[in-house]
Amino acid sequence: MAATTVLGYAELLSCICAFQNGLSSAIVAIQRCQLIHTIHGDLISSQQASSESDGIHAHMNDLAAIMDRRRCLVEAAMDHPANSALLFRLVAKHTHTRDVVVEYAVFFGQLHLFEAICLAMKRAVSNDPQHAPRFDVFDRMVIPSHAYLLRHLAAFHGHLDVLVCLNTTSYSSLRGRGGTERSYSDIEVAAERGHAAVVAYLVDSTVKLFDATDHRGHKVFARDYFGLRPPSTTTKTKMFFRGIERRSVADAAADAGHETIAACLIQHGAPHTTRRTGRGWWHALVGSAKPPSANPSIGQTS
Repeated sequence: MAATTVLGYAELLSCICAFQNGLSSAIVAIQRCQLIHTIHGDLISSQQASSESDGIHAHMNDLAAIMDRRRCLVEAAMDHPANSALLFRLVAKHTHTRDVVVEYAVFFGQLHLFEAICLAMKRAVSNDPQHAPRFDVFDRMVIPSHAYLLRHLAAFHGHLDVLVCLNTTSYSSLRGRGGTERSYSDIEVAAERGHAAVVAYLVDSTVKLFDATDHRGHKVFARDYFGLRPPSTTTKTKMFFRGIERRSVADAAADAGHETIAACLIQHGAPHTTRRTGRGWWHALVGSAKPPSANPSIGQTS
C-alpha cells in the first residue's frame, strides 16, 4: 500500500523512469514542458472560460515570464556537456522535445540554434529508410512538429531574421498563423507589441498567399485571418453564441500611437471602425503615416 502511494506521485515517478532511462532531471524538465497552444490578450474578451486544456494558453502579459522559465530549463541543459549532447540526440528523435527547444529558440532570437535544428532534421528525414520525406505546397521538406505558433513567438520580440528563416522551411504550419476566436494571429502579436517592420513583413507575405492552394485545392490559409481580414459569417455566429468579442488590432494600434502599423493594416483591408474623429479618420491616417523600412532581401513569401 505504501509503495502504491509513493508511486502515485507524478514527480517522483518521472524521476524514477528518467533514472531508469539514463535521463537527467534537467532533460526530464524540458520534456515535461507544454507547448504554447494559444496566445491571447486585451483584444479578446469572453463571457465564458475556454474549455481547451491541452498546452499553454498564454496571455500576452504573461508570455515573457512563461518563456523565461523555458529559457532557464533549456540553457541549464545546454550548459552541461553531457546533458547538451543528450538533448540534441533527443531533439533529432522526439518531436515534442524538439518543439520545446525550437519554441525557446525562436522566442529569444536564437537563429543559429533554430537553423542547426532544421538542418539536422532535414538530414534525418532525408535519410529515414522507413518513411519517405513529405513536401509542402512550396516544395519545402516538412519537419514533423506540433508547434504551430512559432511565428507568433518570433514576432513577440520582433525577431525579423527568425521570421525570414521560418519562411524558408516547413517547420511550422501556415494554418496556425491566422489565429482563432480565442487566440491571436501572428500579425496581432506583432502589432500589439509595436513592431512595425515585422507587421509589414507578415502582412506582405500573407497577402501574397491568400489565394494559394495546395495540391488538393485547399487554401493554404484558413478562412479567417484575425487582424487582417474580417471573420467569416460562421465565425461571427460562433463568437456571438460563445460570448466572445474581438477588437480591431488596427484600432488598437492607432489608439496606442502606432500610426504606421495601423496604416499598414488598413491599407491591406484590415477591419477597423469609423468612430473616431469622423467617418474618414483612417484616410488621413493612411495618408500621413510613413511606411516602415523594409529590407528588400526579406520579401520571400511562405
